[in-house]
Amino acid sequence: MLIRFVVENYKSFKDEVEFNLLTGNFRRLADHVSKTFDGINLLAFSSIYGANASGKSNLMRAIEQMQEMAISDIEKDEEWSDDRFKLDKESKKKPTRFEIEFISHQVHYSYGFSYLPDRIIDEWLYEIDFKRNLETVLFERESFADKPLVLEVNDRYKETDKDKYRFEIYGDELLPQQLFLNLIFQRDTEMLEPVFDFLFDSLITVFPSSKYKSLIHKFSTDKDFLRIANQIIKLTGTGIYEIVSVDVDSNLVFLDNDHKDTVLKSLRSEENEAVIYLADGISYALYFSGDILKASKVMCKHMCEDGSFELFELYDESDGTMRIIDLIPALIAAFKDGGVYFIDELDRSMHPELCKSIVEMFLDQQNTNKGQLIITTHESNLLDLNILRQDEIWFVEKHRYGSSKMYSLSDFKPRHDKDIKKGYLQGRYGAIPFIANTKSLNW
Repeated sequence: MLIRFVVENYKSFKDEVEFNLLTGNFRRLADHVSKTFDGINLLAFSSIYGANASGKSNLMRAIEQMQEMAISDIEKDEEWSDDRFKLDKESKKKPTRFEIEFISHQVHYSYGFSYLPDRIIDEWLYEIDFKRNLETVLFERESFADKPLVLEVNDRYKETDKDKYRFEIYGDELLPQQLFLNLIFQRDTEMLEPVFDFLFDSLITVFPSSKYKSLIHKFSTDKDFLRIANQIIKLTGTGIYEIVSVDVDSNLVFLDNDHKDTVLKSLRSEENEAVIYLADGISYALYFSGDILKASKVMCKHMCEDGSFELFELYDESDGTMRIIDLIPALIAAFKDGGVYFIDELDRSMHPELCKSIVEMFLDQQNTNKGQLIITTHESNLLDLNILRQDEIWFVEKHRYGSSKMYSLSDFKPRHDKDIKKGYLQGRYGAIPFIANTKSLNW
């Protein structure tokens, strides 16, 4: 579970900004709260509001950048992109900093680092005993432009002479611009398996353009996934009676012969369970069932006036319906498997009431699996203290000179019977667009 994320000097975040899922001192909607193994109260849901270009998406991009740096290969002379705040001369000289606190495998961690494009300044990973207020250093690393690297690793990982020698080699191999976590990921994932499980498997960002590549295959092969997906789609009132997986003619006439060898080679590699092939606007899932190459596609079943059914291709559905279908994997994963899902612009191409119903659906299911859902949105119908707690509502506001700040509605301490939506649209909490006088256009 995610506890907090801190970002500084990245894109529009000039100063340190913290987003967290910690609870405030509120009693309402107590079922939205989960208690961790070490007694911390965490929220299952959070919504982030702000004007266009205020910096909402930059929070998610910061998380993606942190993940990218921890997992990607980097060459000796390669540099990271320079995403520091550009509207201040001093910020152009300072490092970017990320820090994340989370729980994975019943262990409480804090990980962070600061960096310039050509080198990591410092990096750390702590194990936290919240009940006893203790921090155990798992590793710390400091780098200086004119001094040798300083790398300290906890003795639990150096029980033998071989282990000690291994970390000496790691210290020699570590590139100036490479995270130590990245090197461990390349060399020995078991050493920090809970950390990697959270950062790369449980922390997911979903942008409006994001597509779940295995969606067609998932519908075709996972009956439980398809069942839950249909429960969601029926609750959203799209007019779809059922999503169905349809097996395609075994002759696979849609498959271009020029690409068939490539598809087969990809399927036979251990990394690919299925290959998605696009032909005439239709996505097909190609996969092996035993030694037989099979294909399937997803279609939407609609009911006719006489009670019969008609099958529609996915491309026949509206943008709003497709947006819901694209979000289904994230919603199911959060419902069933836990994990932390950031969804940017949940309300994109979606009716306000539908957006509201999806959020209520998630909150009604919580929270046996400790899943967390964080959305950015403009949907003001969610600004209702009968639906959300004060600490589940956050705002991002951009200052006059381009820097973003984040703050929670709970900072304002509004009464539980307050009309939050009205107050927000009137500018009481900030984070709304500032519109110039349109008469000055002289149209």
